[in-house]
Amino acid sequence: DFDLDRVKTMQAMKTGALIRASALCGGIVGGADDKLMTALDGFSRDLGLAFQIADDLLDYQSDATILGNDQWQWLKGELSKQHDVLIIATSIQLLATEHRFEKWSNFPNERAKILSLLNDLDSTVLIISGDRHRGGIYKQGDLVEITSSSLNRGLPPIVETDKLLLGKTHTIHNYGIIEFTNSYLNLYLKDENMNILESLEIPLK
Repeated sequence: DFDLDRVKTMQAMKTGALIRASALCGGIVGGADDKLMTALDGFSRDLGLAFQIADDLLDYQSDATILGNDQWQWLKGELSKQHDVLIIATSIQLLATEHRFEKWSNFPNERAKILSLLNDLDSTVLIISGDRHRGGIYKQGDLVEITSSSLNRGLPPIVETDKLLLGKTHTIHNYGIIEFTNSYLNLYLKDENMNILESLEIPLK
């Protein structure tokens, strides 16, 4: 479980970190003194936390959407183009369903829509994602997702699982590798010492 301090720490590492950096950079460029820099630091931390809370609450509106009509039409057009392997990147996880943070399953209609599009393809499909501060490999039918996060902002070793998870999730610093062969896509999740944490071999269609 996550207590309030841990949630605030995690949120500060996300969009809050960008808001804080923007405010502090402005102070540095503008020649702010120590008192003003301290005020900017406190203000930007609180603003980042408020933004993240508001953003997370939007995830739980049943009619909320991720993509607009124009974006859906663009995506359908791209998916209809001839290809053998599709690698689709998403900033939030598509397959995972059981954790409490940002993910496509917080938008059930949108998730069902994109999964239907991907499942209708005859090609090999790989989903890549991040923004979790933990890495793992997930599988639903023929769809596979590898999440690698983060390179430099790991979390304490808090156990998290999911019915679509293969193996374990890893909160230590990690990165993902995709290797192409004539017959397979080989996925690797590695730690900063290049040790393999998780791996999967995907036959090419």
